[in-house]
Amino acid sequence: MRAIEGMTREGTATAARGRRGWPWAVGAVLAGAVLMFCYLRIAGATEVSSDGAGLVLQASDMLHGNLLLHGWWATDVSFITTELPEYMAVTKVAGVGPEVVHICAALTYTLLVLLAAFVARGRARGAEGLVAALLAAGVMLAPQPSGPTPVLLGSPDHVGTAVPLLLLLLLLDRAPSRQAWARWYIPVCFGVCTAALLTLTIVGDPLAEVVGVVPLALACLLQAVRIIIVRVARAWRAAQAADERPSAAGDLPPGNLPPGGLSPRGLSPGDTSLLAVAGYVLLAAAALAAVPLAQMVNSLITRHGGYQLGPARYHLLPWHVIVHDAPMVWQSVLAVFGADYAGVTGGGNVAFALVHLVGVAVVITAVAFAAWRLVWPTRHAPTGDLVADVLVLGVLVNVAAYAAGVQYNDIYAAHEIGPVVSFGAALAGRMFGGPLLRVRIAPRESSWEPRYRLLSRLAWLSRLPQPPRLPRPPRLPRLPRLPRLARLPWSRQQAEQGQRRGTPVLVPVLAAGLACYAVLLGIAAAAPQAPPQNATLAAWLDQHHLNSGLASYWEASSVSVASRGKVTMLAIGIHGWNRRLAPDQWETDVALDDPATHTANFVVAGPDRIVPVKLALEMFGKPARTYHYWVYTIMVWNKNLLGELNRI
Repeated sequence: MRAIEGMTREGTATAARGRRGWPWAVGAVLAGAVLMFCYLRIAGATEVSSDGAGLVLQASDMLHGNLLLHGWWATDVSFITTELPEYMAVTKVAGVGPEVVHICAALTYTLLVLLAAFVARGRARGAEGLVAALLAAGVMLAPQPSGPTPVLLGSPDHVGTAVPLLLLLLLLDRAPSRQAWARWYIPVCFGVCTAALLTLTIVGDPLAEVVGVVPLALACLLQAVRIIIVRVARAWRAAQAADERPSAAGDLPPGNLPPGGLSPRGLSPGDTSLLAVAGYVLLAAAALAAVPLAQMVNSLITRHGGYQLGPARYHLLPWHVIVHDAPMVWQSVLAVFGADYAGVTGGGNVAFALVHLVGVAVVITAVAFAAWRLVWPTRHAPTGDLVADVLVLGVLVNVAAYAAGVQYNDIYAAHEIGPVVSFGAALAGRMFGGPLLRVRIAPRESSWEPRYRLLSRLAWLSRLPQPPRLPRPPRLPRLPRLPRLARLPWSRQQAEQGQRRGTPVLVPVLAAGLACYAVLLGIAAAAPQAPPQNATLAAWLDQHHLNSGLASYWEASSVSVASRGKVTMLAIGIHGWNRRLAPDQWETDVALDDPATHTANFVVAGPDRIVPVKLALEMFGKPARTYHYWVYTIMVWNKNLLGELNRI
């Protein structure tokens, strides 16, 4: 009977949790639909370049059976396990076209906003969880509609890497209590899931080593050290109290149960602390093991004829370069949060960016507060918050690596700190969601209430009956007083005891800020849509029946996608010791270079001189026809040019 009653109670609790969770699920779906529409409009205001078009071509090739991208040179990042599965799904439905890039960018950013809100909510429920989620979503709500928009809603480049990392943080945040770690399979399962998810993410984007592996390993080891310190401190205080307290007749003899009793599975509280330490060490080891596992996966892909990675472009910069580029690092941080007022023109765009400085200030404050808690945790949580520790370490390590290893060329370099946006937003909601709700104006007491309490106490002391309640005297006009803020309860017990007393102060401020950001989101979504890069060139080539040719990187993939596959272009440039035209080794399908299976009879030379007209004439001879369209020179030969390209 007891077992049946326990099962009934457990089922009732599960059903209650399900009833509480369905409003969040429905709200997330509705909010995701609205955000997806708005972000699709904002993404449509950016031109699709060859960076995003190359991923569309890779996804199309994978859909045709080339899952390992045989013959492809990727960039220094493959995205094969991060963005490319998303591109495959969208390409399967929409086909090859420039709109695939916009849809995937909007979908990725929508997922980031929703995941950041849920990570910020954590285990909080009710109003506190709602405020935390809204604060996190509000920081990311309205990306800048001009200037640095391609950083977040243009071609994918590290921004979407935060999606699997936030999913991992959600998984760790739902970890069972410390007593449940006594069951050996629970830490093992969490360790395996952590290692597998990080390995897949690193294979797609090595930046996950910086923003995922390093912060998680450090945070887990820090948690283990804190638990050990807390246990040693409590044992020392207990020993001191035992030395000062004289032994009583009713004391338990040695060998009996400890004062805290036994936890589940016959373990004392100290044993569960040791199990928690072992669990955190296991998580740290799993995170670190993901790096060699990802290297093994990459080597297997290469061994089986898969894609090849381009040369890495990051290295440790000299100190004088780091100091010189420090202002650019700050501008990059502003750009990813939509507050780059220096990189835009026009009064409206500048005002848009200045409003977003509020979100930047909130995130910086949250990072500073969380960094302080890394050193001095609160009393009610002496072991700290694992998820908050990972978030703040991820932000700090990502910005430090960006400043020390990335050569700043333009504002688009800010995509290297793309995860900072979602991490910072989630951290702000997690840190300030509860305090925003707890800051309240204390209710003002009437002038007659203190007198009534005094008379009541005097009557109790003299054992007299309670005096009748005095009528309220007429209120005399007084000077207005400023509202008195109630004491800020930072502990959960104080919050639960005094949460309903007084009027919340900062919640209306948050509501006003969200309303302002929602207006900015609508303004950004109303921006005019931009055509893809080289769309007119693709149409001109198709009209003149020029379907297979050569061009520089910035024309090749964008023309192929803009023409929806009707025109095939191989990206070429000056390579090799003899400085001749050869296929690029950067996001290029070099299988198109095989003259036995493909042809190319024209060359497109643009104003960037990546493909010089003089060098093309020197290598291929006099063309049969030459066209001049806009800023492009199109030279056509009556032969296959692939056999005459330089071999490197």
